[in-house]
This record gives sequence, C-alpha cells and structure tokens, in this order.
Amino acid sequence: YFGASLIMSFSILLSVARFSGIHHKLTYTSGLVLLLILFYHTYTMNFIEFDYSHNMRVMIILGLVNISFWMVWCFKHSYRYYVWKCVLTMVGTFLFASLELWDFPPIFYTFDAHSLWHLSTVPLTYLWYRFLYDDACYELYERFKLA
Repeated sequence: YFGASLIMSFSILLSVARFSGIHHKLTYTSGLVLLLILFYHTYTMNFIEFDYSHNMRVMIILGLVNISFWMVWCFKHSYRYYVWKCVLTMVGTFLFASLELWDFPPIFYTFDAHSLWHLSTVPLTYLWYRFLYDDACYELYERFKLA
C-alpha cells in the first residue's frame, strides 16, 4: 500500500518539477507537503487504524491529481513527438485503475479484477519509462543544442 502511495507522490512531485523547475521554491514546497502527507498516511495506517477504504480514498485523490497534472503538462507540450506515450499511460492508468474499484467473480476461476489491474501495469510501466527516457533525451538535446 505504501509503495503505491510513494510512487504516486513522487510522480506528482516530478510533474511539479517539470512545470516549475527542479530548484524552484514550488517544487521544494510541494515535496515537503507530499512528504508530510505520505508520513501522516503511513503513520495512521500503521499505528492508528488500518483502514482499507481510507487508503483507497487517498490513492484515488493522489491518482487524480497525478493524472491531471501530467495531462496539463502534455497539453502544454503537445508539440513534442513522444507526448502521446504520457497521454496513453495516464488514460490507461485511469481506465485500468477502475479495476481496483470493481469487484467481480474470477474469470475462469483465475482472473479477478485485482489480478487484471496488476497485469495492466506491465505495459503501462513500460510505456511510462519510455516516455521518461524520451523526455530526458529531448531535454538533453535542447540543453546542449543551445550551448
């Protein structure tokens, strides 16, 4: 549970850094706020009450913030040839995350909603990292082209 919270929080922080710059005050402030939220969430889940519904609400909020921030970034940078990878990752994450909210009997006594969610993360993770790689290459090219 907490690994997913950490990944979502870091992705939100990364999107803020892509908007404002890595050394901008907004990035530092966002990082601190996200860290405090993450610590509080982890503390309450571990030491006060392990509430699955509360965890799902936190993850839905983090997920929607993450997807929203990245979709705005994609819109503002739509001229870049690789942005479709980010859009597809965010749309796919939004659609496949609904499997976490649904609950249905296993298909062929094997594949339930949760297992299908995990299966969907394989191509989404690959696509996301290809986007990050292409974005890093683009940024390096632009930086050294101007030097």
